[in-house]
Amino acid sequence: MALPADNSSFPPAEQTDRYSRMATNSIWYGGDPARLTSLYGGDINVSHRSQKNIISRVFDWFWGQSDPTQLDDKVHLPVAQDIAQMSAELLFAESPRFVVQPIIFDDDGNVSDEHRLVVERTQRRLDDLLASMDFESTLLSAAETSAAIGNVGFRIGYDTQGMTKPVISRIDGDAIVPEYRFGQLVALTFWEVLETNGETIIYHLERHEIGQVEHAVYKGVRGNLGTRIPLNTRPEMRGIVETTNNTGIIFTSVGRMNAVSVPNMLPDPLDRKSNSGRSDFSPGVLTQFDAVDKTITSLMRDIKDGRSRLLIADYMLSGKGLGEGVEFDGDQHMFTRLKRQPPDMSEPPIDQVQFKIRVDEHLKTLDYLINRAVKSCGYNTDTEIGEGGGDMTATEYAGRAKKSLATRSKKLRYFGALEALIETLLHVDADVFNSGVTPLPVKMEAASAMQVSEKMLADTVEVMSRSKAASREVLVRTLHPEWSQDMVDEEVDTLLEESGVGDPEIVPGVAGDVLPATDARDDV
Repeated sequence: MALPADNSSFPPAEQTDRYSRMATNSIWYGGDPARLTSLYGGDINVSHRSQKNIISRVFDWFWGQSDPTQLDDKVHLPVAQDIAQMSAELLFAESPRFVVQPIIFDDDGNVSDEHRLVVERTQRRLDDLLASMDFESTLLSAAETSAAIGNVGFRIGYDTQGMTKPVISRIDGDAIVPEYRFGQLVALTFWEVLETNGETIIYHLERHEIGQVEHAVYKGVRGNLGTRIPLNTRPEMRGIVETTNNTGIIFTSVGRMNAVSVPNMLPDPLDRKSNSGRSDFSPGVLTQFDAVDKTITSLMRDIKDGRSRLLIADYMLSGKGLGEGVEFDGDQHMFTRLKRQPPDMSEPPIDQVQFKIRVDEHLKTLDYLINRAVKSCGYNTDTEIGEGGGDMTATEYAGRAKKSLATRSKKLRYFGALEALIETLLHVDADVFNSGVTPLPVKMEAASAMQVSEKMLADTVEVMSRSKAASREVLVRTLHPEWSQDMVDEEVDTLLEESGVGDPEIVPGVAGDVLPATDARDDV
């Protein structure tokens, strides 16, 4: 396998429909009313090759309706953005932990003290790597764009001239061409447009395979790569040229890819053979977004049309003739001129009109449409879960948020592909930057979606301590599940030091409970 030949269609012809759908979903996710109008009005071509706009004209899109003689007063509610953010927060509002796994065990399945030290050292280095690149924020943003676009890519990058450690960066799905064999990712091409000059486009392609990364620059047009040009003709490629002697190929010492593509969800109902992933925003969901905007616009038009008005005879607005009488100096938007003659005294010269504003009808319709769109994307609404209410038990929350939790579980399965990538990160760190740590397998441990209140934790600790069913270490870890083992041990030692040998001791989390002092690791 290699990079595309000169004058190849790009993105590949077989992925035209997928890229067109991603372009449409991207516009909804962006939420720019001008771009929505251009999309459904035919001014934006979301296909990378066809000159025919692929948006179906059979459906009467609200954003495709326009009257050039009238002011465009359409209103957009960013429901697509809200749903994408909801997905990201559901997955990674509480960051997952990437835990280094031991690989050497004795006959009894125990890890030796020596190997445990190796694991702990690797874990400290991994924690440092992920914290320094703010990988938590990368995961949040990746989960959000993936929900909208359908997939997201991660790649390991480094510069030996100015960096001391490798990093992992995010690439959105509409800049990725993944290749699968028997359902397994075998190659991944990231691409970007370096320059657009008239119809001429300069493309940069970065292809990842097992054992190597290849870079190339092409000079072409929309939908066609054109011809490959030397890397050294572009200033952006200077660092790559220095690394590869202008061949564009970087050989990696690790027998695996330095990148991965993570699907948002599978399968894709519109292309069941594809392994790339599907967006939360199916074509049916987009029609619901369109209906939401149509409804909120109707409400705003009602408000505009329903304001109080004065119907005023035009002779009341004429003025300053002869005896300089008769003039109406009110706010112009408050009145409408009517043609009436002064002698016609059967009609008053000024009438007041107040049109009805259908607020309740519009808001009920909006609530239904938004809730329906949220459910279609695989989530429970806040009203179902009970936003703003009191504390709920885990069982209550799980019951009310069943749909959201099921969607979260599915998506987390695909993000499990990061485990292999982060193990690769440790290999790159050791081979390229001589970290001195032993690369080991990594397991992703997602945080619980059911957040327990401090009061519930305190009550749990109190029951455990009164029944003498837990050690100090277990009690501290129960109160602080996010703490590392070192932090837990330090807290236990502090509690023992403060209590003093033989002195009464207060068990953590149990105010006013006095129990006899015991050995540091004994059960209480």
